[in-house]
Amino acid sequence: RYPSISIRTGQQGMNIVEFFLHPNGDISELKLINSSGYSALDKNSVETIEIAYKDYPRPKSKTKIKIYVYYKLY
Repeated sequence: RYPSISIRTGQQGMNIVEFFLHPNGDISELKLINSSGYSALDKNSVETIEIAYKDYPRPKSKTKIKIYVYYKLY
């Protein structure tokens, strides 16, 4: 979900989140590697990964995942 504070203040941007996904389904080294310039958007991206990773397919070996997250108001 788009953070409500970001909607009210018109915040838009792109950030990059990176982590390792393990064969047992766990993640490690979750970090923001590029900021959108807005802490609310950056925090939202990290929190979303912390919730959603449980539904990711499990790899056969430790795999680095990099996700580009775009926030745009229409």
